[in-house]
Amino acid sequence: MQGRNNFKALVIEHWVLFGLVGLNVAVFLVEFLLPADATTGLMCVPTQLIASWDNLLEGNSPAADIKSLSTLLTYAFLHADIEHLLFNLLYLWIFGYVVGELIGQWWVLVIYVVTAIGGSICYVVFNSDSAVPMLGASGAVLGFQGAYLGLLVRCSLPDPFVWPIARPVSPMTLGLFAAIGFFLDLTGTVNPGGSNTAFATHLGGFATGIFFTSFVTLPARPS
Repeated sequence: MQGRNNFKALVIEHWVLFGLVGLNVAVFLVEFLLPADATTGLMCVPTQLIASWDNLLEGNSPAADIKSLSTLLTYAFLHADIEHLLFNLLYLWIFGYVVGELIGQWWVLVIYVVTAIGGSICYVVFNSDSAVPMLGASGAVLGFQGAYLGLLVRCSLPDPFVWPIARPVSPMTLGLFAAIGFFLDLTGTVNPGGSNTAFATHLGGFATGIFFTSFVTLPARPS
């Protein structure tokens, strides 16, 4: 009974993070049940986005262009396969949990949305002539890594504890892990080597996360 009560308290405390994880899982199940091309319209396609943006600048805003621009966010709830989903959710849980502990749950939602959009914009800029659809929560996941690193270089952070890991790790260890991820993605952006990984999305999400938390003040911790 005590364990059940503890888990209920955990869900209440981290309800946004649980909600994001649940939404990603639910969308993946829907993807699995629908035909393969049913969700293509929710993926980020650079050529379509640029055309829609040009139409918007010219004063035209048909529903198709508005829908196309919405893919700057909707792509971040889609995944190619179960491995893609689980890998992203693992890192979303680790860094989303820690960031939520530091600055609050509502910021978790804001960071997910803002860094996902930042990631897709960066992808479009680096791949402006591409008609290949892009999907995955990786931009937002790297956004949380960047957000944590941004807080780490500005603030004195407590040792992060991530449920269900029994023991906390040092902030420097987690920060180093985030920095290594950034370096690997930066290398992939410069020299992708035929990979189908959207490195530019990762880079954009990470940079947006760092920029975002440059303006966030940590709540005072009990002395």
